[in-house]
Amino acid sequence: MQLGGRLAAAIEILENIESRRLPVAQTLKDWGQANRFAGSADRAAIGNVVYDTLRHRSFLAAQMADPSPRAAVLAAMHWLPGYLDIGELDFDGDPYAPPPPTPAEQIAFQRGLPNAATPAQRANAPEWLWPSLTRVFGDFTEAEVGAFAARAPLDLRLNPLGSKPPRVDKALGRHKPLRDPAFPLLRRIPQSEGFQRTPQIVMEQAYQKGWVEVQDAGSQMMAEWAVAGMRIKTAFDLCAGAGGKTLALSAFQGGKGQIFAHDIDRKRMADLWPRVKRSGAHNIQIIDPDDLADHQITATGVDCVVVDAPCSGTGTWRRHPDTKWRLTEKSLQTRIAEQDTVLQQAAPFVKPGGRLVYITCSVLAEENEDRLVPFLSHHGDFRTLSAKDLQTNLARKTKPGFHPSIATAGFSVGDLGLRLTPLASGTDGFYLAVLERSKPS
Repeated sequence: MQLGGRLAAAIEILENIESRRLPVAQTLKDWGQANRFAGSADRAAIGNVVYDTLRHRSFLAAQMADPSPRAAVLAAMHWLPGYLDIGELDFDGDPYAPPPPTPAEQIAFQRGLPNAATPAQRANAPEWLWPSLTRVFGDFTEAEVGAFAARAPLDLRLNPLGSKPPRVDKALGRHKPLRDPAFPLLRRIPQSEGFQRTPQIVMEQAYQKGWVEVQDAGSQMMAEWAVAGMRIKTAFDLCAGAGGKTLALSAFQGGKGQIFAHDIDRKRMADLWPRVKRSGAHNIQIIDPDDLADHQITATGVDCVVVDAPCSGTGTWRRHPDTKWRLTEKSLQTRIAEQDTVLQQAAPFVKPGGRLVYITCSVLAEENEDRLVPFLSHHGDFRTLSAKDLQTNLARKTKPGFHPSIATAGFSVGDLGLRLTPLASGTDGFYLAVLERSKPS
């Protein structure tokens, strides 16, 4: 496909996303199946344009004074890194290209961002959510939220149960992954630009043999810090889903101790079984939803319960930009109710002296601090570990590495937990709070 045909395809896909309100990944898959003439390079290039346009949708619409997918795609070519200047686009002789830029569009390409653009438009965020974001980030809201519009790097977690790091590094050598001495199991392949393809790690020997897993650096940190400074004999991942943090817990425990994994939605665990098998982890026991009520841990409890709570996913906007435009106040309230429920469900599984770790991939206070305050008021036997003390402990092992470095100075510290963001820590957005259950006096 020529460039014009790729852009026309991106416009068509974005129009389908708007009309059908389906996830972008599903819409791209449907388009590829219906247009089998498009090769893998074409599909990758089209996908890049679609994702980048969604990441910057409100900025591009404000710049063009036109919210249409066509205007956004043409504007993305002009303003986003790695693409072509609009003057270089030549659709002559390409019957599959969209119509060339109109005089009004040409004028829009030359002007600056209109003064009337709102902070939410400049930062590419939903207007209705801006007060909540400002509550968290204050004077730094536009910069913090704007960083979620950038592409994310490809982060990998080495599996020490599968192979030794030097062997894995050799297998991944052609991708030149970056390393951080503070996080020896983490490898990062920097984000691409423009039409450049991201490596298909799932097709690599290192992935298929279980030597590495694809997992954002922030997610890896959440799993590591869940058990930091504590000897864990038993842990329970209550909302395991596909098992990313379950596998990370096993890795950071050196394959020792017993880790139980469960999710109320059996479909979400579909990938967990093959991932556990591929990883070679023998200390993970998967609990079917129907079996939890009668399982032994219901009576005995565990040392550490990890609650990777269902949430709005605001912290993953770099990777799933369509979700920020599909998020509604109603769906946010649904997630909040689910978070309250899962916290209540988790508490009885924590042994006296044990730990409850609350994690979300959301940066919103409504889904984080605001959920812990009522929980703590009704559970007097739980207290939060000081986020500042936790941060101090982390500082002992954290050194600048990646750019932007994953450095403790970048963490947002609240009274009840730690918050990671792309701007501050170079990771997806996450929230972590560690609660301890008191022992009977």
